[in-house]
Amino acid sequence: MLREVQLLPEFADEYPELTPGRWYTAAAVAGHVKAVRLVDEGADVRLPERLLDSARFHFRGGSPRHGSWVGTRTRRVDRLAMRGTAEARETSRPRWGTAVTPPRFAGA
Repeated sequence: MLREVQLLPEFADEYPELTPGRWYTAAAVAGHVKAVRLVDEGADVRLPERLLDSARFHFRGGSPRHGSWVGTRTRRVDRLAMRGTAEARETSRPRWGTAVTPPRFAGA
């Protein structure tokens, strides 16, 4: 079973792309959160070891991943670093259903 996350309603404003109470695959949401932070703050942003805080999300299924993705470079990061302008970062901000694949809904 895949690890899933559910956004708590009180944090809906921080994650406008997510519907509070709906279950998403943790990997999809973590990837989206990381992408948004990288685009908004630049390739040198310092990310926490866990992108999905247990104070903001409920978790179920699967098992917690051990280790960290912090520092892992992606082709997207490389591409944004080459552009380097605030305008390029803003126009390439990931959105569900466009630049980022939407998460799979459990049981939907």
